[in-house]
Amino acid sequence: MKFNEKLLMIGLVVVALGLWPLAAGAWVFVPPYGDTGWQTYTYTAVADFCGRAGFLVSNQGDDIIDSELLVDNLSHALNPSFETGDYTNYTLGPTSSGFVITGPYTQLGWQTYNPTHGDYMSLQVSNDDDTSGFLNYYGHSGTNGSILETSNFNLAAGETFSFDWAFMTTDYSPYEDFSKFYLKDLCDNIVFEDGLGQLQAVPVPGTLLLLGSGLLGLTLWRRRQ
Repeated sequence: MKFNEKLLMIGLVVVALGLWPLAAGAWVFVPPYGDTGWQTYTYTAVADFCGRAGFLVSNQGDDIIDSELLVDNLSHALNPSFETGDYTNYTLGPTSSGFVITGPYTQLGWQTYNPTHGDYMSLQVSNDDDTSGFLNYYGHSGTNGSILETSNFNLAAGETFSFDWAFMTTDYSPYEDFSKFYLKDLCDNIVFEDGLGQLQAVPVPGTLLLLGSGLLGLTLWRRRQ
C-alpha cells in the first residue's frame, strides 16, 4: 500500500472514532428527541454483594426537564415490579421527581410503553435533584435529575441482577442528558456503575479541525510528489 493510501486510511479511522463513540458497558445512544425502546440490563456479581441498586436520569449542561427513565421488572428487590402502585421498598432522592404509573405511556409521538411485568412501572424525570457526582459517557458531569434506589438485597458471586429500562429525551446537542445504573454497598459507597441511555453528541470542533488538517496535509504531500 502506498504512503498516501495509508495516510488516507488512518485519517478515515480517526474521523470515524471522532464521530461515533466506542461501545462501553450498556450505553445506548439516541438522537435528539429520541428514545431507546425497552432494553434489558443484566449484571453478574463478581463477588458476594449486599446493598442497594440505584437508577439515575440526569440533565447535562442545563437545568431544563428534558429526559426520562422507565424502570420495571427487577429480578432482586422487594416490590420488584412496583405492583403496590407506589415506591414501597424504594427511596426516591430528596428532591427527585418519580412516579409509579400504568401503561400505556407515550411522549411526543415516540414509542408507546407498557409495563414489561405486571400493571405498573417507574417513571423518573430529570428534575431538581443534584446529579453532579455522576458522569456521562463523555466524562461530563450531570446537572440535575432524579435518583431512585431499592432497599437492601443480596447477590451471591456469579448471581445475576436484571431489570428492564427505557430512556427518552426531548433535549438536543450540545446537551448530553444520560441515565445510569449503580450499586451501593452497606457503607453507602458506589461499588459499581454503568451507563444506560444517553443523548448522542454531535462531533466536537476539534474532530473537524483534525479532519481538515489531515486532508490539507494529504493535499500538500500530493503536490510535492
